[in-house]
Formats: sequence, structure tokens, C-alpha cells
Amino acid sequence: MLDDFQLIEGRATAEGTRRFPERTGSSTGWARPFGTTGLMVSALGFGTYRVLDTEQEHVEAFTEALRFGGVNLIDTSTNYGAGGAERAVGEVVSQLVEGPLERDGLVIVSKVGYWQGEMLHELQLEEELGELD
Repeated sequence: MLDDFQLIEGRATAEGTRRFPERTGSSTGWARPFGTTGLMVSALGFGTYRVLDTEQEHVEAFTEALRFGGVNLIDTSTNYGAGGAERAVGEVVSQLVEGPLERDGLVIVSKVGYWQGEMLHELQLEEELGELD
């Protein structure tokens, strides 16, 4: 339930994404324009398709990519890992923005769409029976 989570304040800004390499020690030439938004994003992003918040190795790899890999583009979705990917993103980003990084340097792209597997089953049950705990 959304009420159980603390939302991270802020968003990516043009200035914040331009300063990102200085904060992380990334080399120059690391970034590309993100369309016409004015944001600068790393040439490689971190996709969370198979990332789970319950797998420490996934969380550590994600943390390393942001802190030391020069990655500031994060791709996630509500249906990745039945929400586990977005929970991992929230966990790592909230820890890092309290320390070495600032929220305005990170571009998080999250998608919604179809539901599948366990999440689809839970939603169908909730529709039939009412909200599940």
C-alpha cells in the first residue's frame, strides 16, 4: 500500500544532471541529452527488469552503478519483480540521496502497463473479494 512508503522529494533537473559527474567522479563525455528535456543522462542506464529488493546482490549492483559507475538513468516498472524492482530503486535512491548523491541528478523512468503473474492474481482477488492486506 502506498501509505506504507515515504516518498523521496525532488526530481531530476537540467542543472542537477549536469553536475552528476562531479559528484560521482565520472569521466567527462559520459552523458547524452535526454531528448529535448534539457536533462543529461549516462550513455548506459541501469535497467531493473530482473532486479528484486529481496536479493542483496541486485541491490549492491544497483548501488555501485549509481555511486561509482557513472549511471544516472534508471529504468523501472511497476510489474518488474511484482514491484520488487521499484522497491529496490526506492531503497537505494533514498539511501544515496541522504549521502553522496542528490536527487536532482538522477533520472528515473518508470512505466505502468499490463499486470502479470502474482500481481495480476492479487488484483483479480481484490476485485472479487475487496482489498487484501
